[in-house]
Amino acid sequence: MDKTHLSYDYWDDKNNVVVKTLIGQPQLNNLVKFYSEFSKKFDDVILLSRHDLVAVSESFAYLTWNLDKGVSLGDGYHWEETPNLNETYKLITKLNDDLIQLSNNLKIPITYYEDIYDIKSKDRLRKNKRVKTLI
Repeated sequence: MDKTHLSYDYWDDKNNVVVKTLIGQPQLNNLVKFYSEFSKKFDDVILLSRHDLVAVSESFAYLTWNLDKGVSLGDGYHWEETPNLNETYKLITKLNDDLIQLSNNLKIPITYYEDIYDIKSKDRLRKNKRVKTLI
């Protein structure tokens, strides 16, 4: 795959399309440029993020570190710090910076999960209370 450009043709003749993607997908050199162009294919664009980047990092680090142990998306879990936490936090921070830049380019505000979902819900996947981390 060309890391600098993807074809947008796939979306040209589709109707009623909803696309959910993460700012880090696909892995390209210039994500902001890609999503700035890609967004033109849609009538509406919603940018969704989290205020709490530490919690995002903890969750993503836990998932990626434990995938080979059978942990998967949607599983409940009791969080434990993993060796990849600091690197994951750096990645999440960089992707958040890209999302903010994309928001500015598109003039679309970011909507935050914490503003629309009950973070105290019993349906949350993380079952334990936050523990002190190095971040």
